[in-house]
This record gives sequence, C-alpha cells and structure tokens, in this order.
Amino acid sequence: MTGLDTNAVSTKERARLSTKWYEKLALMAWKLDPDWQFDDHNIATSQSDNSWTYDATFVGLPRATRDMVDDQRIYRLPTNAFAIERVEFKRADGNFYVLDPIRESDLPRIASPEGAANFAVSEFYKTKGVPRFYNLVGSNIELFPAPSSADTTLTAGLKIYVSRQVRRFISTDSSTEPALPEQFHELIALGASFDIALAKGLQNAGALKKEIEEGMFQMQDYYTNRTRYNKRSIIPPRKSYV
Repeated sequence: MTGLDTNAVSTKERARLSTKWYEKLALMAWKLDPDWQFDDHNIATSQSDNSWTYDATFVGLPRATRDMVDDQRIYRLPTNAFAIERVEFKRADGNFYVLDPIRESDLPRIASPEGAANFAVSEFYKTKGVPRFYNLVGSNIELFPAPSSADTTLTAGLKIYVSRQVRRFISTDSSTEPALPEQFHELIALGASFDIALAKGLQNAGALKKEIEEGMFQMQDYYTNRTRYNKRSIIPPRKSYV
C-alpha cells in the first residue's frame, strides 16, 4: 500500500505499526458497544501473568484465578487486562461469590450514613474477614475487607473475568487473524501504511487517510447498530479516529 519494500521499512517496524492500529481499533470497538467484551483468540490458553492463571477450558469471557493471602487486600492485576468485568472470591465452603465494585469516593457514604468527609480508606473494613467489595486502583485490585483464612479458601480463591489486550504482531506472523470482524482487518494494514507514508512524506498519505476514515465510519456504524438489544439510546456522531 506504500510501494516500499522491507529494505525501506523493516518487517519488525511493520509489525509494531500493525499492533498499534490493532490496539486502536479494538479500543474503539470496545467503547462503541457497551455489550461487547473483547478477547483475542490468538492469546495462548493457560497463560500465567502476575500470579494469575487463565482457565484454558473457558467458554466466553476469559477468567483468571490466583491465590489470596490471609489479611492481604491488595493484589497486582494481570498486565494484559483490558477491562475487569467481574470479580469473585471463594468462601470456606468452596463456592465462589460475587464481589461488588466500589470507588474510594463511595467509602464515606457506605461506612457512615452521614458520610464523614475525613473518613480514611484504611479504616474501611480494616478487620480481615469475608470480602464484600473490590476497588481497582491503577494496576491493582483492593479487597474490602482483606480475606481471612478462616472464612475463605485462599488457594486459587480470587477470580476475575477480563477483556484482555490484543496479542502483539511479530515480524514472523504470516497467518494471524485479528479478533475483529473480517471486513475491518484491512484497516490495520491501511493504518500502518498511513503511518509509514506520513513519516516518509509519500504522496498517497492523504488518500490512505481518507480510506481509513471511511472504514472507521463503517466500523462505528457496525458496532453501534449490530444488536437490537444494544442499550445505548443515543448513537454517537460520526467522528474521525485518525
């Protein structure tokens, strides 16, 4: 699409730019459709990441478990977590139970009907026990209260359901299929070609940009209208993502 061979642009650089556009398109689709939970089928099963182990037998949204530690409430999330959709923990009876999400701004209201303005996070469910809430802080998940070995099953006792980031392309990829509808695969190649054309001052950069914008408009229409059960009541205006 640029007329340049690998002597001008290495396969490694093409793979990097393709990954950049794949990530951009995946994020765009995830934002446009609130019911869509993204996962890349190219990611290896039984993957381990930051002490989390993904279930190789899952059907549907990927799920990962890790051990909990008695009286420890903060745990690192997997590095490839795109979004956390659901969190569960295992009680002493061996069954998993759902945790409710919470924000730090909600703590005073929940802890006290009067909502004391000076309420400290460290004081919220400070005694270990049966977890009830979770809070996502940066790359960590925080449980309230911290788990107790007497009330929970610590081994593989914390479970998350996630949308994972895309698998990065590498220079030797020849048949890897992106986890997007097939009609939008070409946008990845167009995006990478546009970046190359722009960097090298090629005359076709403008034409490539126009083709990308039209493809993204079609993708936007697809994701905002693809299901009759979509709960979004206002269709966002057509906009350029280039």
